[in-house]
Amino acid sequence: MLQHQPTGRRFLGLALASCAVVQWGTQPIVLKILVQSLDVFTLAWMRFLATAVLLFPLAIRRGGLAALLRLRGRQLLLLAVAVFALLSNYLTYMAGLAYVTPGTAQMVNQLAPMLMLLGSLWIYREPFGRLQWVGLAVLVVGLGLFFSPRFDELTSASHGLATGVALGVLSAVLWAVYLLSQKQLLNILRPELVLLAVYLTGAIAVFPLAHLPAYAQLNRLHLLLLAVTSLMTFLSYMSYANSIVHLEASRVGLVISLNPLVALLMAALFASLLPGLMQPESLTWPSAAGAVCVVAGSMLGALGSAGVGRESGTAYREERGDG
Repeated sequence: MLQHQPTGRRFLGLALASCAVVQWGTQPIVLKILVQSLDVFTLAWMRFLATAVLLFPLAIRRGGLAALLRLRGRQLLLLAVAVFALLSNYLTYMAGLAYVTPGTAQMVNQLAPMLMLLGSLWIYREPFGRLQWVGLAVLVVGLGLFFSPRFDELTSASHGLATGVALGVLSAVLWAVYLLSQKQLLNILRPELVLLAVYLTGAIAVFPLAHLPAYAQLNRLHLLLLAVTSLMTFLSYMSYANSIVHLEASRVGLVISLNPLVALLMAALFASLLPGLMQPESLTWPSAAGAVCVVAGSMLGALGSAGVGRESGTAYREERGDG
């Protein structure tokens, strides 16, 4: 199987990957502020609509829409699964942010790439290397350390933390389902076509549930943040998609693994700039050590998947959902 060869412009690839991870680290902070003023469906509708409009010119080039219309049977079902999974990922992730901090949401979200790799082992019979098993173990230990100071809250069904984490885990599972279905769809569709189907379907499906008058009640800051999050949904995809043109996917994966730490840093920055809207993440030493372990586990998983890709002669592209 012919594999994509990066251009070798590593500095450009690294810059684009860094741009993507900064946007993905900033996104949950902006969403956390907005979910205090907008319900999930109203917030999601604007994001879906704006991204669909921005993606449309890219998707229609070289007869892209015709490729979507030609889908039949199993291929169409696979696209439907991908659309449902990613839309549900967005909604559950934003719903979870009403209960937990952005940093916590990003920590839980690191389960998604590992779940995708395990799903590839089960569904596609792809190898799961020793380094990946080590990465999974380190990630699980890291999550345990991160939540250890709040274990009582986590095990209490009546506490908001338990609800937020449960929604975060569900969001990660849905993202993994999307990635697994996308692995097959990329054999017949360009990534922007899959995403256009997702966002266009989302904009249509969520419209009846969106409370449009709520937009008129937002102040200037919230309107600015709404525009920023809508634009970042598109730009982060473009940054990531172009980064793997110039840099090996494994190296991009290592940069993306820093996402939770970037989210913690951005939360601290927003808390200092907007103290009335955002509270800084309160980390104990076990929580901080857990965050480092979660990132380290994700990095080991990325390195392990690179080795598996070389051995099996296959490669996959990971498109990001929320977080």
